[in-house]
Amino acid sequence: MVLPDCSPGFYWRTKRRLRMIVPAIFTNKSQRPKLLFAAVCLFFLMLYLFPGFLKQAKKQLTPSASDCLDSLLSDYSGRLDSLDARLIRYSERGQSQPELLGFVGNGRYGLTLRHGVVVVGDQSGNLGVTTQFSPLINVDTQHSSFSGAYVLDYRSGLIINIQAFLQERKCLSVEQSLMFHRTHSNLFIQSFVVRNEMGHSSLIELKTATTNPKPTDQIEIETDKYSIYESTSADASIVFMQQQPASSFQVEARSKTAFTILSAVDHSRSISLENLKQRLIQSTTQLAASRATLVPNHISAWNKIWTSGISVGDSPETSAPSPISINETIYSLLSASEDPLLQVENLTEDERIGIVQLVKHPDHTCFTGTPNIDAIALWNSPAGWTELASLVDIWHLTLQKHGCSRLLTAGLSGLYEAMMLSVFSLQFSEDHLSLKSQPEFFHRNMSLRGVTYKDCSLNLGIVLLPDGRAEMRLSSSSCSPGFHLYACETGCPNPVLLSGTEVTLPVRETSPHTPILYISESEAHLMDLRRVIHYKSIRNYLSKEQLARKPHDTILPAFLWVLIASVIVAFHVFLVILLYREYWLGGGKDSGGDRDYEPKMFMPSYNISKYSYVTGSGGTGSGKSNSFKK
Repeated sequence: MVLPDCSPGFYWRTKRRLRMIVPAIFTNKSQRPKLLFAAVCLFFLMLYLFPGFLKQAKKQLTPSASDCLDSLLSDYSGRLDSLDARLIRYSERGQSQPELLGFVGNGRYGLTLRHGVVVVGDQSGNLGVTTQFSPLINVDTQHSSFSGAYVLDYRSGLIINIQAFLQERKCLSVEQSLMFHRTHSNLFIQSFVVRNEMGHSSLIELKTATTNPKPTDQIEIETDKYSIYESTSADASIVFMQQQPASSFQVEARSKTAFTILSAVDHSRSISLENLKQRLIQSTTQLAASRATLVPNHISAWNKIWTSGISVGDSPETSAPSPISINETIYSLLSASEDPLLQVENLTEDERIGIVQLVKHPDHTCFTGTPNIDAIALWNSPAGWTELASLVDIWHLTLQKHGCSRLLTAGLSGLYEAMMLSVFSLQFSEDHLSLKSQPEFFHRNMSLRGVTYKDCSLNLGIVLLPDGRAEMRLSSSSCSPGFHLYACETGCPNPVLLSGTEVTLPVRETSPHTPILYISESEAHLMDLRRVIHYKSIRNYLSKEQLARKPHDTILPAFLWVLIASVIVAFHVFLVILLYREYWLGGGKDSGGDRDYEPKMFMPSYNISKYSYVTGSGGTGSGKSNSFKK
């Protein structure tokens, strides 16, 4: 093994060269252009390797209110990426006309962010009567730099209004969460979290809506003042209560303040205004005592709803609804539907059991239509209250006309179950559940979770494979003891037992068309089906893209991409080395001989005449050196 040269001579030679080369670069005029060129090349190389360097540096030097907002929105990045939430930014303070409708509701009452007023249910049970009461509280401060955003959180049934202010390079933020409580249907909650990162206290102003009529009465509940508004019309008598917050308050430096403002509404077509008011006061007093648990209970109720659901991926079909439109449609329908099983109002045990049985044993005619996942009229983001009411109406009409009328009487649970059946065109019969959809409808990955089949919950997914085939992935959960489900694919050749472990079945198509999946609690029933399913031919499903693909259409192998990347990297390394030798080492003139390059301009000069070179034989010349002699 060759050891590095660590002799004292090597150390002194290296030190002497560095002392000569480094000053030469900065003092010699002929080297300055080379140094400037190298610096420019290095600068552009940094931009090429790190394209966001300048933008990040600018953000650090000149922070803005939008930077404060971005840091707050990072808490919602997971839900925004999974399309479980929608983001709308705005730049004007107190914006009351956002691009989205912004609907929060529980089927009995609701509020649209665009209109800012409460709507109540009509005689048919659908939201349709618009009031003139607005419970929204606007927040403002004296800081000039501002940025805001609305986050419509489908998972939690919330609209979060996030406002960020900037002063002295420090942030002040206000997060205002709006919700109509999922279980206490007449309660509207505004939850505020104010964070002050500044080095001094800040004044926060709270303003109520100026369009509200004058209150007819005022009461006090737990030291909080409430204003009462009354209204009578041909449709119903309405009483509205709102907690009156302080007009302003101080937030101390580097601190956080959280508080909630409660509002409540009640209406009736038979009770007098006075009795209605007393009933509302009594219920609000009870709820105010448990103020700390109201928001967690609301979010928990929505999470319970989302144990069932529909998930879809992106589709290559340009006419297909987008995943975000599908998620927003589902949320709007659920927010406009009342769920008796979640309401805290008195519900007898017989009524509760009856609703559960409706979902477990739906009509044998639900769902008789074709899959509606591509029906544009059913999946859209409503821009106004009229569009939302029309969307709810068209969905109810579609499900009723395809055999799901009885299931819809179960409220939200029945509506959601019917929606999931209609997406895949799943239809119940007396002894089994079948998937009747044509495979051509599967142009993207789709899945259902929590489909109720008697005493089990069924999970079903359609996955498209890279080779153009498709497969079904099934599992069951929450089954009653001793209750099992069996499944089989097209033609039902071999029924398999479903459990918590995922089972994979191929997607096949027959001529003429028959269902591609059968599910039953009886294995014997599926074995009998195999004898009565008649078809001429059967084959594995292939997507249209795979069938249309030409034989010569190939994909470059992975190793070729690795080779191309290696060549690009090697080229850049070679370019850097070449620039270093040419402009840093002066062209590499001594590369073929002595590698100890020393710039001539700073070579020390010696008077050779003062020295003599003495050889071993006593003469001077180029023989073996022994010593210098002066």
